[in-house]
Amino acid sequence: MAKATPETAAATLSNTKGTPLKLSAPAGVAPLTVSRKALVTNLNAQYLSGFTFDQLAVQGGDGFTRPNTFTPIDGDGEEVASTGHLSPGTYYVTATAMLDIAPGDSDVICSVVRGSNVGVALSQGGESREGLVQAAETTAIAVTAGDTLQEWCQSGGFNGSDAANAGITAIRVLFFSGTPPALTGTSRKGSQRGLALPTAHAHQPRR
Repeated sequence: MAKATPETAAATLSNTKGTPLKLSAPAGVAPLTVSRKALVTNLNAQYLSGFTFDQLAVQGGDGFTRPNTFTPIDGDGEEVASTGHLSPGTYYVTATAMLDIAPGDSDVICSVVRGSNVGVALSQGGESREGLVQAAETTAIAVTAGDTLQEWCQSGGFNGSDAANAGITAIRVLFFSGTPPALTGTSRKGSQRGLALPTAHAHQPRR
């Protein structure tokens, strides 16, 4: 079959003992080409542009506190929201919290962190004034299998600040361009106004 063999009807291959058609080609060469974009009924393929089904599936995670739930915030820092365990990949992450900064607390800073290393902030938001303020953080983060993404908030004192209606959403990104996703981030210790932010061994995530 070294040349084209025109057909006037559909050709059929059958094999009662195994696979009826096996194609092989040199590395980097497609073993099969087609001339049309028409749908091939019942075609079951393992890869699509090099991606498996699991890799193409829309995946992500989120976590939210119930409405009007208030989480006390102090100078030690508290986890206010967390995703479940995630599949490996790069995630677009956004987190928010309504902050009530108490008189005497200089500020409240909220951070997106990996559950495996809460001592490293990958994105931060907050305010340095008293009263009600909105904290919001957005970033892209590379995640290893089984890790979580969390939002932590910390005040500049111990005077009764709190966070309400906190939430975090992580959506896995299949294709991206531009700035590489955060891999290590910046150390949370002293990164904002001299605050000593929590370390992984000092605070265990709430279940």
